[in-house]
Amino acid sequence: MTRSAWSCVCLGSMALLAACDPEQRAPLQANERSPNAGIQPAPLASPKVLNTEPNAAGAPGRLRDTLPSALTTPHAIREDQPVAATVAEALPPESLDLKARFQWTDLPATGQIRDLQHASLERIQRRTALNIAATLSHPGRMLLRFDSAGFMFPDQSEIRSRQDLLGHILVWPKGSAYRTLPLGSLRAVFLERRVDVTPLMPPDLRKLGQSRVLEHEVEEVELGTSQGKLALSMAPFPGFEASATLLCRFLVELIAADPENAVCESGNLPLRAEYHWAEGGQLAFLVEKLKRGSEAGATPFQVPPSEAHFSLGDWPPQNPLLADTEALTSLRTTNDTQPKDTGLTVFNNTDLLRYVLIDATPVAWVLPGASLRIPLPEGHYQIALRDFLGQNLLPARLISVPTRIVAIPEASTAPDSESKR
Repeated sequence: MTRSAWSCVCLGSMALLAACDPEQRAPLQANERSPNAGIQPAPLASPKVLNTEPNAAGAPGRLRDTLPSALTTPHAIREDQPVAATVAEALPPESLDLKARFQWTDLPATGQIRDLQHASLERIQRRTALNIAATLSHPGRMLLRFDSAGFMFPDQSEIRSRQDLLGHILVWPKGSAYRTLPLGSLRAVFLERRVDVTPLMPPDLRKLGQSRVLEHEVEEVELGTSQGKLALSMAPFPGFEASATLLCRFLVELIAADPENAVCESGNLPLRAEYHWAEGGQLAFLVEKLKRGSEAGATPFQVPPSEAHFSLGDWPPQNPLLADTEALTSLRTTNDTQPKDTGLTVFNNTDLLRYVLIDATPVAWVLPGASLRIPLPEGHYQIALRDFLGQNLLPARLISVPTRIVAIPEASTAPDSESKR
């Protein structure tokens, strides 16, 4: 894990010294093994038979899947193999549609910087808010769509899951391609934009009581692992037990918990999830709206999409600048007519993907070992770095742009190492 100190701040001027930048290393390549990867595959619980047929009353609006015999029990997705499609009988599908968002709940106070154009900052906030649109369908499918430019994947990318699979599928925007995310890989996917398996562990379980979320009675439960604790608010939605289990599996995997646990197997739907990490930091997953849907003639989504080709080792292309250049350059007004060498350069010499936040708003992310220049006008900014899960925080600092900052300065770096390159 990384240390919390970052940047070389000149006391009195609040400027960061470019000379503190250590020798830059090359970003990790797609076929390199992550230094944070587990040394063994995630242990799997005994497979359970999950019913894919309509209910006993033959309720209308279900989608009956005809699964190959090899797929009738949950099995682990592999990174190097495509996923066999199901043969679907096109009956009018029932769905549960959710609007949700990830939120860092421990961000510092905002609005402290003078002369910052808050209208421009609010425009960036709307663009990069970590919004998710989810669809849960009979007979046990889940689609999570990244409904924002703020993720490490392009807007409208998707994660799809199926009840007979342990693991997930990342789908390109418009469904042109997909890659597989094996069970246990979600932490590396969100922390590093890589697929490496973290060993999963049976979580400690504790009931916390009952409350209400979105006018629904929920049961409060807590799962704990060595990574931290996850508090879930769960509500029953009859008919959607299998797909609710998929959302629960997705959420608990982020704390390296075995997804085949009693909480997820209950079939209740998580409406709120709050992560408290063992080494500090917080993250929340909040469902804000939900509705049932059933459209005659609608085409049920497939896992994987029927027209998508399997991609091994690739990611959908995404610009690490989450905010457009026009919005960034309008964060401050200036009367200068002469062009200047402005901008903030961030060198990420840690092992995790780092988000760059201006006044608690994500504007970019930087891969491990990479540098990124952010086109900011000259002036003072409150800058913070953090990973997606919020468990490695590099606290906010007031800096003066133009400058260059380093995530973690190395004590052995000579003061003039930057000038010699």
